[in-house]
Amino acid sequence: MSLFLKHECQANNGQIEVVLYVNKAQLPEKDDVTKDIKHKAVHYIKTECETIPIRVVRIMIGSMLYFSFAVNSNKELSPLV
Repeated sequence: MSLFLKHECQANNGQIEVVLYVNKAQLPEKDDVTKDIKHKAVHYIKTECETIPIRVVRIMIGSMLYFSFAVNSNKELSPLV
């Protein structure tokens, strides 16, 4: 089973955002969960939304925002630090 249940792409102020819904049962039990989820989110986006110029990723658990992060607009999709 995947960490992400589904995704939605949304336009917001001229930028594309992707909202990823996390499967709570699949959350890793580590100290640095956020970093692990970011890595998996970027991989998911590369495979599921490869042609969409995504700028922001929002990670949701149910209807609650867990965290969000910006991504580079170049082909090498990676989180901005």
